[in-house]
Amino acid sequence: PTMIGQRVDDAVAALAGAVDRRRAGQAGQAAIETARWSLDLQLQHRPVVEIDLARFDLWCAQLLLDTANRDQAAVTGDLFAIDYIRDRIGPAIEAADLARLNEQLEALNAAVGDADLAAVSDTAQLLRRTVGGIHPRT
Repeated sequence: PTMIGQRVDDAVAALAGAVDRRRAGQAGQAAIETARWSLDLQLQHRPVVEIDLARFDLWCAQLLLDTANRDQAAVTGDLFAIDYIRDRIGPAIEAADLARLNEQLEALNAAVGDADLAAVSDTAQLLRRTVGGIHPRT
């Protein structure tokens, strides 16, 4: 699609520029943005729940980046986005998977509330492993 195409091009250019300048933090952010736009393109051809599971993972990656940057406001925003996506994928995954996500999100919420960035990072990594093993119900 024309509207998304330019944004994908811009994201890839930003990623290439950050890599060329050897700016690890900028490259990480640009990689996440490129992946987000890629998911928007894939949405036309894949089930929505698969895209939302991938978005959940990307928001966890964003959370790790924002935690490394010690950006508490961004970390709080990331939690909101992750929680919102969990609500969207919940009806399409097994109850046991949803319960595990909910338990880990409660721990994440507590860590964010306590401004415990080490615990936020640990929980975000755990969430990425968990969501990577979830498959939509058939």
